Amino acid sequence: MNNAMKVIIGIDPDSVKSGICVISKDTGIVIRAEAMPFPDLIYYILSLQHIHPISAVYVEAGWLNRGNYHGRLGDSRAVSAAKGEAVGRNAETGRKIIEMLRYNNIPTCEVKPLRKVWKGPDGKISQPEILEIIHDFPKRANQEVRDAAMLAWVQGGYRIRLTKKKIQK
Repeated sequence: MNNAMKVIIGIDPDSVKSGICVISKDTGIVIRAEAMPFPDLIYYILSLQHIHPISAVYVEAGWLNRGNYHGRLGDSRAVSAAKGEAVGRNAETGRKIIEMLRYNNIPTCEVKPLRKVWKGPDGKISQPEILEIIHDFPKRANQEVRDAAMLAWVQGGYRIRLTKKKIQK
């Protein structure tokens, strides 16, 4: 395993399927990017550590934000409550991912969510934008997978370089 490729993993926790992106630490090549339910995610990472040394797993930790209100003007109490419940479930999934990985001696870091400066809904990164940054990224991915990829990319020290051509939504 001395010559094995080291990897960086980004995870965007979700109560149904969390986004995960595995990137080669040395080359920045995407090894895997998809959404997985909690048991599959843990099993995959525990299996991966026997093939590639894991430099670190970075888990998006929204609970580190000072405020975490997700409501919008005009939301009813029921809608606000449902959003709060979903945020809480996702946060608990993230905490359990961290707990399981640390229990298995996998280096894991809680990371505040990246700033929302993109052209997608709510400032999140869109598929065309991520393809401008990570050229070998899958042609289709959901928001959790894109967020996990950006987390791994930034934490891996890779730069975000966009070309001058206009990115379409």
